[in-house]
Amino acid sequence: MGVKQVNQIICIGDHIAGKTHLCLEILNPDGHYIKVVEPDYKFMKSFILDDRGITRAGTINGGIIECGFSKTYIKFKAYLPAGLQTIDLDIIDTLGEIWRKSWQDVHDEMWQETLNKIQTADAVLVILEPYREIINPEKDNLDHFITRQQWIKRFEKWVDFLLKECSQVSHLLICLNKVDICPINLTEEARKLAYDPHYQPLNWQEKDNYVYHRYFTPVQSQIQRLNQHRENAARFFITTIYQRDLLELPLIYISSYVNFS
Repeated sequence: MGVKQVNQIICIGDHIAGKTHLCLEILNPDGHYIKVVEPDYKFMKSFILDDRGITRAGTINGGIIECGFSKTYIKFKAYLPAGLQTIDLDIIDTLGEIWRKSWQDVHDEMWQETLNKIQTADAVLVILEPYREIINPEKDNLDHFITRQQWIKRFEKWVDFLLKECSQVSHLLICLNKVDICPINLTEEARKLAYDPHYQPLNWQEKDNYVYHRYFTPVQSQIQRLNQHRENAARFFITTIYQRDLLELPLIYISSYVNFS
């Protein structure tokens, strides 16, 4: 059983996209093929979330925004086709507020420090909320979400940012989060996309193609523009904290394909 060196992955996304909850829930000991050794899930949950399950102000900085990101060291066992691997990673969660120009103007030093973390990461995960037209109105208030057209415009800005600031990042993963509130059969989607080290109905490329064509149709021209300038094409995932198979996929992908040497 090999031990791989510490590397950094960073999660970016707009305010309330669900980045912090994703980073936290991956620590849950009820994992399938990702088994976290440390840190302790219950301790981190009590530290990050208040009694209502809402992220405390300033993410894990106790209500004081000291920087634009928070870093958590994790050690986990990943069940990969090549065998069981023990992997050390720094997972960096960024504040949603940092994407506001008003925040950047006031916190220039923090913004520059966060940019440096993004530019030097081994992998960047862009966490996106679904847009209004693909949300089940029985599961959430549609007024809480932007429209399809607004979502497309926001995605265009993400592409501009990624082309400018992430050209040296080897692996770019784009995740449509909170798919549990979309009108889909979540169990069936998870069955189709689920990872199994012994047998997978779809390989990684097929999983990527499926998610890309089903969930990212409105922004395919923007994605093509992004990938034209990248050595490694962006990869696409759907995620939710309520479906473990989908939640684990981005981290399993990174564990399987990022060169840790």
